[in-house]
Amino acid sequence: MNVNKPNPLHLSVTLVAAFSLVLLLATSNAQAAWWSPGGDDDSDQQRGYQAEFPINENYRFECGACHIAYPPQVLPKASWQNLFANLGDHFGEAAAPDQHQAEILNYLQNYASDSANAGKFKDFTKRLQSPAPVRITELNFWRLKHDKVLKKEARFITDNPDVGSASRCNACHEDAEQGLFQKHTVLIPNVEKREYK
Repeated sequence: MNVNKPNPLHLSVTLVAAFSLVLLLATSNAQAAWWSPGGDDDSDQQRGYQAEFPINENYRFECGACHIAYPPQVLPKASWQNLFANLGDHFGEAAAPDQHQAEILNYLQNYASDSANAGKFKDFTKRLQSPAPVRITELNFWRLKHDKVLKKEARFITDNPDVGSASRCNACHEDAEQGLFQKHTVLIPNVEKREYK
């Protein structure tokens, strides 16, 4: 009687290939949750910072009425807490949201830079000061990432009529409100790219 026995080498190769495919799919899905599709280069510098977060209409309505609704990942939990503790004097304005205040704070803290949903934005907590600042522009990591711009702050920001303030992220990062901060998409109005690249 001639019975075909499985080839142990063929079985090992098949198992290794199946395991590799499962690992590749798991890695791809994890990356897809935090990075937008793009070029062939998967390095962090090419991907930049692409936040993913659910849209909270109450946050967008209440906070986005006066400035962009900053992606929750740009500040740590303590910063969001500090901001909400002083909404009566929110950078010189009274900015208390109505009945949605607790919901909005909960949303912001669930996606903050020190939350489980931060993704690469955990970098924003590197060398975090204490107490945590309430301005993104005061974060040590933000200042590190904008060092070239800050060296020419007057020309690039404060005296630039289309920027005016470093807090206007969307002046240079067109899709800031959607959480996209990729270096190659930065366009400082009224300044040639070669001056800050």
